[in-house]
Amino acid sequence: MESTDSARLLGAAAKGASYLMGTQALSKLLHFALNITVARSAGPEVYGLATVELQLLVTLTLFLSHEGIRRACQRQTVQKIEPNDDLQSTYNLAVFSSLPSMAIAVGIAYLFTRRENIHDDYLMSVWIFACAAVIEVLSEPLLIVAINLLQFQLRSFCEWAAMLGRCVVVLVCVKGFGCSLKAFAWGQLTYAVVLLTAYLAHFLKQQTRPVSLVPRKVQISGSLCWVGQERQALVWSYCLTAGGKLFLSQGENLVLTAYRNPELMGVYALVSNLGSIVARLVFQPLEETAFTLFSKLGSSLSTSSGSALPTMHRVLAVLCRCLGLVSFVFLGWGPNYSWLLIHLLWGHKWSETNAPTVLSVYCLFIGFMALNGVTEAFVQATADKTQLLTTQLYLAGFSGLYICISIAFLPYGAVGLILANCLNMGLRILYSAWFIRGYFLKHSEFGLILFDFVPSQRTFVVAVFCFVVTRMSHSTLCAAWGGMAGCAGHIAVGCVCLAAYAASVFLFEKTLLRDLRSLRGKDRSE
Repeated sequence: MESTDSARLLGAAAKGASYLMGTQALSKLLHFALNITVARSAGPEVYGLATVELQLLVTLTLFLSHEGIRRACQRQTVQKIEPNDDLQSTYNLAVFSSLPSMAIAVGIAYLFTRRENIHDDYLMSVWIFACAAVIEVLSEPLLIVAINLLQFQLRSFCEWAAMLGRCVVVLVCVKGFGCSLKAFAWGQLTYAVVLLTAYLAHFLKQQTRPVSLVPRKVQISGSLCWVGQERQALVWSYCLTAGGKLFLSQGENLVLTAYRNPELMGVYALVSNLGSIVARLVFQPLEETAFTLFSKLGSSLSTSSGSALPTMHRVLAVLCRCLGLVSFVFLGWGPNYSWLLIHLLWGHKWSETNAPTVLSVYCLFIGFMALNGVTEAFVQATADKTQLLTTQLYLAGFSGLYICISIAFLPYGAVGLILANCLNMGLRILYSAWFIRGYFLKHSEFGLILFDFVPSQRTFVVAVFCFVVTRMSHSTLCAAWGGMAGCAGHIAVGCVCLAAYAASVFLFEKTLLRDLRSLRGKDRSE
């Protein structure tokens, strides 16, 4: 029975990852095309204010809901699509937790508008972004219900519709009305309105709703209450963890906003959006799906003999090896094609800045980000209250160290911020690896073998060889020859090396491919 439940969860998680990755692919490619169009006309200063400073307002508002409340609400068994007190309690918690987020949005907007030497467009854009953040917070409780019901397709549709609406509005504002900063603001507001409308439309049309959209008291442990005490304690733990993670993921944006150099913001934002596009397409959906899967499988260990543990071990190993192979691509090709990519997409205005150098360093950061996302998802999905508190203390120390290093490295510009982030994320990965090792030793007699979680050495050698070849190609064909012929030759060399790397994966990663086929087989059997 337990094995059947694990297989069902695995199949649902695989389908959920497919839906999320498909949605992320379409929405982020649209957003990527939109960024190219707007950045070419807006310039580094306006682009930096919109995508770093104003977007930080939305991120700070939503971070508590995304990383604290949402994760705590996922730590429960899978629900059926029918009314029940446990799911209603989860919904109540999400609704009540949205009130502090709204206050955060208004407070940050007020602080931004109190600065000196701000123009009217900036003032109006700040308050539009604040309204958008408040509206998006209102959709969070409905999203949490959909996640607990494993309705990944609903989430994919809502996010895709919201992204499409944002792209249309921004393009109309830029091309039709000549807006610059306000185009980003109206686009963000459109995204939030469409997202909330889509979720409301879905749940309102249902005859039997899984929850009451108006919070109501429920029966928990023999008493009538809004939210169970155990869930409240878990929320506090996750919110504290979210505070540490906030400095990790947004520390550089906080430093840039305090430093307030719009051109530096623009270069960093351009590289961050470009360099993380695959991270958003692949890493983020995998991390969210892995957290949901590990939390469900981990909770079953307390009621079983541990039959879910081999599944958790295999899924974690497969994810780490796959992400390692993707990271090799970034490290092997990214630094040698960064200048060419920026030059072709954004022109001389951007390629003559230090954006290509920053993008090269960012390729290193993507590898750290990929591994940290999955390992930290495992930690947060399986840790008990005491372990979560210990994790918070470690993360707080890492975050404090990160802020200090970021300030010290600020004279080196965006490159210094990225290197500081790499160091901080490396420390978090080491802590997560230590926790994962202890977790498996606690629940079983076998430990973890490092080679189960990394690609083969032969694949790594091929990736290093491809880096050397593409580096030589950049120096001889692209830099020395110049022109379209040299750039075309450099691209051709990269394609040949990429084909050789793909062949090495099929030759040297047979165990990984076999595990992937096995997991997909479980998905189809369900």
